[in-house]
Amino acid sequence: MMFLGCVIDDISINPLKHFWVVDAAEATKKSDSEMLKDVMRWAESHGAFFNPKVETRPIVGDLSGIFAKEPMKEGEIVSKIPWDIIVKPPPGEGRGLCAAISAALEVLRKDPDEQTPYDKYLSSRPIRFHPMFWSTKGHELLHELIGDLPPDEDDFSPQRFLDHFGCEDFDFEDDTVHKALMLVMTRSEGHRMDCLVPFNDLINHKNGHSYTAEPRYEEGEYFAIVTRRDVEAGEEIRNSYNQCEFCLDFSNCPSFELIFVTPHLFDHYGFVEPYPQRWIIPSRRLLFDVMEVDGNDGILNATFAIPPSSLGVQFLHDDIARLKLFAERLISEKPNIPDIEYNTLLEYHQSILRAYELAYEQSKLEVLTDEVWYRHRDYWWEEEVQQGANAAITPSSSFVDPFDEEF
Repeated sequence: MMFLGCVIDDISINPLKHFWVVDAAEATKKSDSEMLKDVMRWAESHGAFFNPKVETRPIVGDLSGIFAKEPMKEGEIVSKIPWDIIVKPPPGEGRGLCAAISAALEVLRKDPDEQTPYDKYLSSRPIRFHPMFWSTKGHELLHELIGDLPPDEDDFSPQRFLDHFGCEDFDFEDDTVHKALMLVMTRSEGHRMDCLVPFNDLINHKNGHSYTAEPRYEEGEYFAIVTRRDVEAGEEIRNSYNQCEFCLDFSNCPSFELIFVTPHLFDHYGFVEPYPQRWIIPSRRLLFDVMEVDGNDGILNATFAIPPSSLGVQFLHDDIARLKLFAERLISEKPNIPDIEYNTLLEYHQSILRAYELAYEQSKLEVLTDEVWYRHRDYWWEEEVQQGANAAITPSSSFVDPFDEEF
């Protein structure tokens, strides 16, 4: 199972940790913008700092982001949150995902009169946007759509996710447990993935030049967001959820930017990554990037991170045809599923199909190879040369991939 362990960490569903589509049962008396103002005032009263050079702005509908009102220099603090108002496991209760879920459950189960403004904000977040909590029919269509893409089918099961991390003490049928899991999955910070930090879930994801800020923290003291380059007035403050500088301490773990890519971001956060994207199809030994061409808005190209094989190119050709048929049926026979599921399926389909089409066209300019490649920590290396289609799925005898995905 893939998961994010980084501190920093168009129908268009933006890549926001705070993305919400509020069901009637999840609606709150206050608007989201009012709740956010309450959270910031409350946080400031407890010693939090929010740079006056930034402001929240709406993006699409109820979605918001953080923007620079005036130029900012590299290294400027965007926000700084005291440790004592962060939702986290209490001392002596252990650390990590299971302990974080327990801390989130404590917030969600508080009497409303005892909740802080941040507690109320967290309690108002919906879960239906995340594929893990889709309808049965929505899951069936999603698995049909992704085909050979990661993640595995069971990765969308709350019980399997909790079992994977040893969180067997939770009631898998409890909706409050589901919401706590969603909060931790989509909003947690820290290298143990167990801190819910006020304001931080407004910092949206985008790689490339748009990656403008990253977290800095001192455990027990504060959690800050700091600019990583000069930021122009009007730019959105964004970080990266997979090109982080602080990741889980796996001594043999490859870079997250190689193994936690566009499909895994969708699995973990429930959004379709904006460009640039990185696509990985392990069983077909395909790894390629889709990027916007500099100076040409809306124009995209694909670049292979490892040389494509004849097997991989044939897969792209065949899956493009499959995806087109899937879309025709999805549109002509609109399924009886919630709109958020239907719209997300359409958006993810469009993204996958466009990526495959670009990669297939680029493959015509590449020298194809049937060499077997394996991931290593920060680079790709050639393990051995084998011939034939089976080379793409033959595991190495000398290198152990911590996520057990070979090319």
